[in-house]
Amino acid sequence: MKFTYTWLKEHLDTKAGVEKIADTLTRIGLEVEKVFDPKTSLAPFRVAEVVKCEKHPNADKLSICEVDTGSEHLQVLCGAPNARAGMKGVFAPVGSYVPGIDLTLTKAKIRGVESNGMLLSERELEISDEHIGIIELAADAKVGSTASAALGLDDAVTTFVARAEAVGDRRRSQIYLRAANLLAFVQSTIVAALLSLGLGRVGPRAAPGAARHPALDIRSGPSPARGGRGTD
Repeated sequence: MKFTYTWLKEHLDTKAGVEKIADTLTRIGLEVEKVFDPKTSLAPFRVAEVVKCEKHPNADKLSICEVDTGSEHLQVLCGAPNARAGMKGVFAPVGSYVPGIDLTLTKAKIRGVESNGMLLSERELEISDEHIGIIELAADAKVGSTASAALGLDDAVTTFVARAEAVGDRRRSQIYLRAANLLAFVQSTIVAALLSLGLGRVGPRAAPGAARHPALDIRSGPSPARGGRGTD
């Protein structure tokens, strides 16, 4: 199961950071499997504008782009069919790591023309499988601003395992959830637990009684899908 930091803050008025919250959830028995923070992983990438785009003289499928990164103009080779003057895209500078191709960029020279960085596709950022063309950002995207904000990907996502450990006697409890119960579970357990540990105040969309700490009295029970008798 997953939730975003923005979603959590609607239910919990907190100044605690993503890592602090993840550590706390793990400590109370809610096993955090992964935290993905796009602002960190996409930090090297910036909004850039293609100022000029011309065909490579020695390579039919490549274009030579002059790219405004917000701090300088650079020459970048691009093989995407949608590369054109006036568009805004996501620029990866020399020295940055591109996760979708598992490559740290260096200056390159292809058919006698130098390239200083890369204009990226969604697959190269690992945000989708789309790779036919490079990312096209909105015309009002600010040149030089972070790509994560321009893409709407500046919200950390926490993935946790729906398994809890009873506090005190250390007994493990399996929590079975139906989709309709997910919101209630997150509000009553995660939010309440963080509240009780002093990590914030009740947020504007928290469920009634959210200040109670149900993680203290979790018991194992039957799967709603299978029925059966639970144990204490």
